[in-house]
Amino acid sequence: MPPTARNLLLTLALLSSQVGAQELPFTHYTPNDQVPLPSASVQKIVQDHLGYVWLAFYSSGLTRYDGHAMETYGTADGLLDLTVREVAEDSAHYLWAGSESGLVVSEKPLDDYEPGRRIRFVSRVGQTLLPRSRIRRSALAVAADGWVWAGVQNALVRYRMQRGRLEVGAVDRPELPSGVSAMLVRRDGTLLVALNRGGVLRFSADGHLLGTLEGIPSTPLGAMTETAASTAPSGGCRTSCRRPSATSSPSASWPSARRARATSGSPRSAAARCASTASTSPTACA
Repeated sequence: MPPTARNLLLTLALLSSQVGAQELPFTHYTPNDQVPLPSASVQKIVQDHLGYVWLAFYSSGLTRYDGHAMETYGTADGLLDLTVREVAEDSAHYLWAGSESGLVVSEKPLDDYEPGRRIRFVSRVGQTLLPRSRIRRSALAVAADGWVWAGVQNALVRYRMQRGRLEVGAVDRPELPSGVSAMLVRRDGTLLVALNRGGVLRFSADGHLLGTLEGIPSTPLGAMTETAASTAPSGGCRTSCRRPSATSSPSASWPSARRARATSGSPRSAAARCASTASTSPTACA
């Protein structure tokens, strides 16, 4: 082999070894840091379309993180309870939050808030009062068509914001005596509802009960997710289910923010990852 070729191969080998050895630097945020978490018990992490990361906490409300500082929301901002189990953004860019005391939604789309303005949550839209009962973790799901499904105590409800008005959708079987343990909107628009007594119900996108999901364990499920599976009979996707676990870890990725709007700065543009370990563990971000 010519010397030039050998040198090229050696250079490529060294470069590949250096790239393979690189690790992302992780920064651990705890309640005692310079950028403190309001609580060590993170219930849910989501990222809105503007790039901000929202963290729902046990007993400490809701926090918006822009990559530099954390802004905490509580009952003075319209939350019904400081233990927030769920947070989600719909296709119209309204932010929904579910707590021990019920469901609230942002007063207007996130885009309509000026830089530095705090988000205001409401529990009544027009003449419609949103549910005032407990919403569990994994019991709030958003569909691509804008419908927001919520498992509220022993009932299933769905809402959609349309030009500032709240639309209430019908559901074939709203009464669920055993309660909801987890929910998932599939890519085909159908909704899966896991029950506390075990088993999973299937609903169409317009609220019709389709039956039960076969091949699911009889024990309650803590979470469900959907993975691509070209071998599925319909060419669709398979659903993976997870039982509740004290060591389960929800996660979210943080790509570059599309817009810069926050009280203390813009969302960090570098890629970052956040993961809450257990319900009593701090959140680690990279």
